[in-house]
Amino acid sequence: MTKLDFLYDLRAALKALPKADIERYVDYYSEMIDDRIDDGMSEEAAVAELGRIEDIAAKILGDIPLNGQAEESEAPEAPEAPEAPEGTERPETNEIAVLPENAESAPKRKGGLSALAMLMIIFGAPIWVPVLISLFSVIIALVSVLFSLVISIYSVPLAFAVFAVAFIVWAVYAFIAGNTAFGLLAIGGALLMAGLAILTFLLSNLIAKLLWSLIKTVFGWIKKLVKGR
Repeated sequence: MTKLDFLYDLRAALKALPKADIERYVDYYSEMIDDRIDDGMSEEAAVAELGRIEDIAAKILGDIPLNGQAEESEAPEAPEAPEAPEGTERPETNEIAVLPENAESAPKRKGGLSALAMLMIIFGAPIWVPVLISLFSVIIALVSVLFSLVISIYSVPLAFAVFAVAFIVWAVYAFIAGNTAFGLLAIGGALLMAGLAILTFLLSNLIAKLLWSLIKTVFGWIKKLVKGR
């Protein structure tokens, strides 16, 4: 199952919760999948490690009746707890029961931006804007270098393949002209070029995989650095 399918099914399984709570849980499990992918797991393996969606949803929704009873004892005039204060308290209780200890801090970070933070962003713009532009420039340059390396790596087996085709054409022309010796020589050259093309293609695939693994590691490190982890 892909990450997108998992989050879609999880959102559907939690439809009994308020929309804000659903999005909070979906964001949390989306981040868990991203962390596992950054650690080197495939998307399908990261999703599978979280467990069955039914079990996750049952664990989250299983605390709602208990929380509802606690709210009813404190406020008997609102037994169904549709009011806003109860809606804001329940997600925190569910998160403590279901999510790890850092889950309570995630909604608080999303709650809003303080005036001090806004002032720091505004007055720090002359510093962080050029830095951000430089970072984008480095990323674009890195992508350009990556494509250039891929093109240069696969240009070698492509050149050998072109030479093999040229030798085959030469062999056909030599046989038609009645020059058997040159025809056999051209066939030998074609076989040699074809073998070199296959060998260099396999080597190019290996180098490209190692290069891609290195690029993923670097980008994962950059992502964690930006998140401040």
